Amino acid sequence: ETMTLLVVAEAGLCNKLRVVLSYREAAHERMQGLIVLWTLGPFCDTRFDELFNALPDVTFVHDLHALSDTYPEQHAVLTNRPSLLCNAYDSHPQIKYTPTETSMYLALRPVPSIEAAIANRLQQCGNAFVAVHVRRTDHAVLYGRNVSDAEFFSFLDKHSDCAIYLATDNARTQKIYTERYAERIKALVPIPPHANNEHESDAIARKEGAKHVENFVPEKQCSDARHTAVRDAVVDLYVCAEARHFKGTFLSSFSDTILQLRRARGRFNSADEHSVRSLHSLAGAFYDDKDYSIDLAASRAWETDFVPENSTAPQSAYISMRTKKLTWQ
Repeated sequence: ETMTLLVVAEAGLCNKLRVVLSYREAAHERMQGLIVLWTLGPFCDTRFDELFNALPDVTFVHDLHALSDTYPEQHAVLTNRPSLLCNAYDSHPQIKYTPTETSMYLALRPVPSIEAAIANRLQQCGNAFVAVHVRRTDHAVLYGRNVSDAEFFSFLDKHSDCAIYLATDNARTQKIYTERYAERIKALVPIPPHANNEHESDAIARKEGAKHVENFVPEKQCSDARHTAVRDAVVDLYVCAEARHFKGTFLSSFSDTILQLRRARGRFNSADEHSVRSLHSLAGAFYDDKDYSIDLAASRAWETDFVPENSTAPQSAYISMRTKKLTWQ
């Protein structure tokens, strides 16, 4: 029986993309198909097929019900026991830190309408431009670290002969950079200001002692601080990938994706100022070595009573907690 893997691609766009592309590569190595449960929510409310052309050997679903016809037993088990599904946020461990983690991004092809938007912004930027991805909102809260405005300013001032493409998720940050660099900034799509939230953010920043409000805007307290469309995010990815030089936000999956695209497309160079976190960075923090896929074709294992309802055994007796894969005792 042909084996098919199921993986849940969670969180924001770039977390989802590295899950999809890396698990696709891992499935190819094992001659398996792949089904991706592409969750929709506040971090990413847009389907893959609204952003990119189809990927061979990958089927996208948006809820478990889509499995009911092809895998009825598996659907029944997962519906009754949703804890068996574990969300994936990072690259497959067999692909992580290999050359494939870069080359896999070449499989992505934005849909024609997004390709046209990318071409339009590149035309506005001209031949000589640098790009920065300034991640704010919840990033400092999540990781306890951020790239300061002063560091971005230093990079942009160093390349003063170039136009600037600014990719950011925050209206206040956009305002600060456009006021400082004025005509150098090209292809700008203004982010609508949210006056009430920005007022609240000022109070939060003062309380936390942040020098600039854009360095501390917890998403849980300023829920719509990130209010850019996912389609625009894809445009940002590919415009930044074509810049002469690029500086990103450390530990941002969005900046990481830009760098991987630049490497894959031959645009990366020594003047770029971003690095994808390594196995040893931050003393191993935020590194995940687990395989979160489930083999849907292990028919013997998918009997509906494989975990007895009256069992007193711990769930770990039936699930390998290291790999999050179903194992059959």
